[in-house]
Parts: sequence; C-alpha cells; structure tokens
Amino acid sequence: MKAFRFCLIPALFLLLVPQVCPAQYVWQVTHSYRDDTTGDYSPILMSCSGNHCTAIMGVGRDSAGKPAHNWFGFFRSDDGGLSWREQSHVANPGTTYPGFTYFFAMQQLDSSNAVAVGDSGNIFRTVDAGVTWKRQTPPQDYSAASLWGVHFHDPMNGIVGAADRPLTTSDGGEHWTLAPLTRLAIQGCHCYGPGKFAVLSELTGQIYRTSDNWATIDSTPPIPETVAQQFSLRRCNFGDGDTIIAYGFDSKSGLIVRTLDGGRTWEKCSLPDAFYTAGPVIAMTPISDDTLIAGCDCDGKLLYSTDLAHTWQFDTVPISNGFTASANGVGRPSPGVIVASMPMPGGPGFIVRGTLATAGVQLDHTLGIAGAYPNPANESVTLTFIAPDEPVHVLDVLGRELLQIKMPQQGPLSLNIASLPAGIYFAQHGRERARFVKE
Repeated sequence: MKAFRFCLIPALFLLLVPQVCPAQYVWQVTHSYRDDTTGDYSPILMSCSGNHCTAIMGVGRDSAGKPAHNWFGFFRSDDGGLSWREQSHVANPGTTYPGFTYFFAMQQLDSSNAVAVGDSGNIFRTVDAGVTWKRQTPPQDYSAASLWGVHFHDPMNGIVGAADRPLTTSDGGEHWTLAPLTRLAIQGCHCYGPGKFAVLSELTGQIYRTSDNWATIDSTPPIPETVAQQFSLRRCNFGDGDTIIAYGFDSKSGLIVRTLDGGRTWEKCSLPDAFYTAGPVIAMTPISDDTLIAGCDCDGKLLYSTDLAHTWQFDTVPISNGFTASANGVGRPSPGVIVASMPMPGGPGFIVRGTLATAGVQLDHTLGIAGAYPNPANESVTLTFIAPDEPVHVLDVLGRELLQIKMPQQGPLSLNIASLPAGIYFAQHGRERARFVKE
C-alpha cells in the first residue's frame, strides 16, 4: 500500500501537493461510528498513557435529528489508537444523575486507571482498564458544581479543579477534601505527590502551590498585561520541574503562554499567523520532551511544537469534503505517533491517528470522515463514503486487493466480510479510506 504524508506548515485546507517540511504524518481514521438506532457517536474527550487510550463519546440524536448526548460511551484502545472498543456507558445521564450533561476533563493514568470529571459534581473512575466505571461522591457542597480539571500523580493521590475551589484525594477518590482556596476559577491543576499540589487561576494566571497539603501556600504574581490581555486560561500543562504551559484564549484568538521558572515570569508563545483568526486551544499532550501536540478550534488543524511550546506550527488533517472540526483531545502514544479526537458538527465525529512517514512520499489522498461500523466486525461491515456509484477496494495491510464492490446510489454499503480471515483491512474509495478489523 502507498504511504502518504502531510507537512507541518501553515497550508490551505486539503492541500494535496508535496512540500519540504520538518515532519510528515500518515493519517488514518481509526474510529467513526453512526448507528441508525442510537444515533451518532461524537468524541468529547480523549487521553492516552503510552499505548493505552480512553475516549468518551456522546451518543444520540435529538428530536430534530441533530447530535445529542443521550448517553456517554467509554471507548478503549490498547494499541496506540489503532483500534477502539466500547466497554461501558452511562445511559440517560441527566436522569440517572440529575443535572449531568457533559464531561469536561479526563486523564488516563496508566494501563488500568483513568478518571473523568464533569458538571453537577460528577467524578467517574475506572481501576480495571475501563471494564467498569464507578461514580465517586464529592463533598456535599459540590454535588451541583462543575468540575473542570483533573490530575492524578498516582492511582491514590489526585486533584480536581472547579470554579470555586479544588478538591483533593489521597485514597483514589473514595473520599474528597475541599482545599482552602476560594473563588479562583481553577481549571488547570496538578498533583506532584502526596500532599503536593499546584493550581492555576484561569482569570489571573497566578499559580498556587503547596507541599504540605495546604498547610502553607505559595503563590506567584498575575500574568502581566504585556504578555496577555483579557485572557481565559482554561487548561494548564505542568511539567515535573518549573516548566508550565497554560492555554485557552484571549480577547482576539487562541492563546498559549509558558513559564520556565514556576510562574514568576511568563512569555506568550509564537503561533502561526493564520491562527489569530481561530478559536481557543482546547487540549495538549503532557510534557515529556520538547515535542508537544495541541488541539484547537481551528478548522481541522492541529498545533505542533518541537521546542517546548516556544513556537508552534500547523498540521492539517486532510479530511474529505471540505469538513472542518476542532480537536478536543490529543495524545502521543509513542514518539512519531499522534492520536486526535475530532467531533463533527452535525455528524458522528471521528478519531484519527498519524504516524511519522518516510521522506520522499507524496500526499495524494484525503481521509474519509465516516469510516466503517461496526468495528471490529464479524460477518459484515457498513461503509459510508461521500461519492456514490464508485468502486470500493478492500485491501489487506500489505496493500493487496481482496474484494471490490461498487457503492450504491443512495445510503451506505453493507459489505459481506465473512470470507476474510481475521485481521486489519482498509476500504479504499477514490481518495477516501476507512480502516476496519475483522474478528
């Protein structure tokens, strides 16, 4: 099979000519699902720890046929985002847990542990690799609060950020304690170990730290107006040392700022010129080396930095049919691999995976936005592409054609795969491609 690459440069959407550039990625859709009964599956959040990733999907449609979160599904990947399986779900969340309508933050801690937080004081935790998710109980005063951020140092010690004051735990979330900080609008938070926490005030950029479980608290000055004005720093990326990267938006566009001295001084990071008409920066991979990937509300693009957030470039995910999307979750399962979750306005949304390509390979395809379902499949798989009445070629991982069938004039294609051995396959349809797994 031919490999394809895309260049990390500010580019026109769906640019299909080769470029000389510092990094190139082969992109594929690894999850996109639409069900005529339950509705569209649209990713809300995603987080990875190594090859172990969890995505939360909002599922359903409203009375007008538009996507709605009638229930939330937890999806799991253990191969770096190549394949996904649904493990459990929260049905009728607003009825089961009054006031619960959305998840705002999540963290994949390791292969077994993950935690997600949302509105109405909802904290969900898994300790068995996503097989079951348990709703935890916050302090009574926070039963109706929106929880915006979460970070665990290990399976026992963690912190949750909220609009009023943060919550901390030392027993894996069985019990939560209110911190003595009030009205700071905290979304970015970090746990460095037992009793060691740091939080960022969304509206001032001040960092508050403790190393003795809030017995004493140190704070930094606000971010000066010479760096950013009228900002809202919705998220914060804390390193193990004094490096902190905060992101969100200011009065004009998306915003990324960083400090290398623990918050005493800040600098505004350099973003592509075209970014200053885009929306907020929504997600970012953890600080593990100088390479960072950020998701933003910027028409199907990702942000990419190789100098610890000092400067950023665009990478456009080549989605078909001129589709635009935000990236609300990003991960780096391993060096040279990117996974991003991208909701689709009015549609199912999808998860894409990019792998570093070899030099000298040209980009000459776009990604199909719908993919295949169910996935994995046993007897048949349904394929949805844009153009009707065109041949679909089913290829194995070596690029050999195994089946060929024409797309119908209307509706999706139901493909009989009973004769195929178990494995990974690609359905190629013109410039679109979907991946599916035969069990």
